[in-house]
Amino acid sequence: MNNGDFGRNGNGNAAPRRPVPSRAKVPAPTVSNRADSENCFPDLVKFRLDESEVLLTRKVSSGAFGVVWLGHYHGQPVAVKRMIDGEDEAVSFSREIETMSRLSHPKIVRFIGCTWTNKKDLGGVSEYMDGGDVRTLLETRKIELSWKKEKISIAIDIAEALAYMHSRSPKIIHRDLKSRNVLLNTSMVAKLSDFGLSRNRTYEETLTAGVGTVRWTAPEVMLGDNYSEQADVYSFGVVLSELDTREIPFEEKSSKTGAGGAPDMAIVIKVAKGELRPSFAPDCPDVILRIARACLQFDPALRPDSESVVQMLNDARVQLQAMS
Repeated sequence: MNNGDFGRNGNGNAAPRRPVPSRAKVPAPTVSNRADSENCFPDLVKFRLDESEVLLTRKVSSGAFGVVWLGHYHGQPVAVKRMIDGEDEAVSFSREIETMSRLSHPKIVRFIGCTWTNKKDLGGVSEYMDGGDVRTLLETRKIELSWKKEKISIAIDIAEALAYMHSRSPKIIHRDLKSRNVLLNTSMVAKLSDFGLSRNRTYEETLTAGVGTVRWTAPEVMLGDNYSEQADVYSFGVVLSELDTREIPFEEKSSKTGAGGAPDMAIVIKVAKGELRPSFAPDCPDVILRIARACLQFDPALRPDSESVVQMLNDARVQLQAMS
């Protein structure tokens, strides 16, 4: 499970149209216990929801760190992410919730609130995205996608979310941008998710994360530099290659061992040296290829900022739609 995913269903596919709610609810503490428990996460009290009003429908995904439920809150479907018991994980998760609370943008999964009864059962409640994630969409070959329509729209949605995050004061850097962390609704609007535990990942953990992360990581980060918004822009360039080829980046370069577990170190070394970049299809539109190559510049100072990327993509959409 991706620990930052609030809105995705368990397998990345659209959720059933009309899930039948169960009677399970987040346990509601007594009035006195609720007051006492506010001390667990004092910075989150203003976002706290009434636990008795959060109805858990079904578990949609689980992993080593937490569980994501499809739930209902005041009649609307929501995603409820809860950490598996552990105060250390709860502290990290509380920071993720604080980050989510600072973000309000139509291309970012909407934060609704949080619940808890003690230090070990913190839950984050957010908008439920019923269209799955972009990675799953790309792998569904029966769905036709073109740069003139769906692909450019998804790319612009992601870039707008990044530009918004990078414009905040202080700037918010995503640090884990990839197609799996971009969710869709049934109208194919893309929204960015996963603002959490990735920011606490060490360099060594990134390198051993396999296909999950390192293939989207900027060269300077591989070499141990701090993350910056320009590293997000590089990752966005990798996402453009995903949209274009519909493949996981560098899949054609990986060995069978590297593709399934730890990354091919040869790939990591070549990317870190600037000797290897994600590939694009022969029929990739030139206007998209130019934007992607700009984002994938080895020197972060040469990459465009995210606001410029938005403008370039909007210009590209006009050009693409003018083509016969």
